[in-house]
Amino acid sequence: MTENGTMEARQRAALERMKQVRHHYERLQTECEAIAGSGGQVTAWGRVGSSGNRVSRPTQNRAMRAVAMEEERRAMLDWFECLRGTYYRLKGREGKSPNLWRHQLILARALRLYAFEGADGELMALALGAPKKLSRRKVVSLLREAALEVAADAEKAGLFRAEEEARTAD
Repeated sequence: MTENGTMEARQRAALERMKQVRHHYERLQTECEAIAGSGGQVTAWGRVGSSGNRVSRPTQNRAMRAVAMEEERRAMLDWFECLRGTYYRLKGREGKSPNLWRHQLILARALRLYAFEGADGELMALALGAPKKLSRRKVVSLLREAALEVAADAEKAGLFRAEEEARTAD
């Protein structure tokens, strides 16, 4: 795959993760503070079910499902942290020219509206273009550019590498 094709694939992956964070934002925001591991869950659950239960090892079965769910949750929290870090990086002013800072501030607002506040395209067009409304094409362009910024930060954090390793392990 070419370098451009790789960046487009990573941009699409970043957009997909932005959508997932958008749908689960409230839960992610509360879980981000209290990340708990699954260690000790097997011993904490004890025996589940009666002697006639068809699952031969119900405690182990539940623990394995919980571990799989925890890995997905941890990946989602990693992406949430990446989005939040990208937002604050874009919003910061230090070391930027005034024009670059204004442009990245608009990208940060687009990211916040889309991923954290769940705004639709119409609301984003109004909020980003105040006092006049932006075109739908411009809003999509801003979102794609914000997704490229998120993809670059995710690459630095190793999130794509972790996803590729998880896919090859399956």
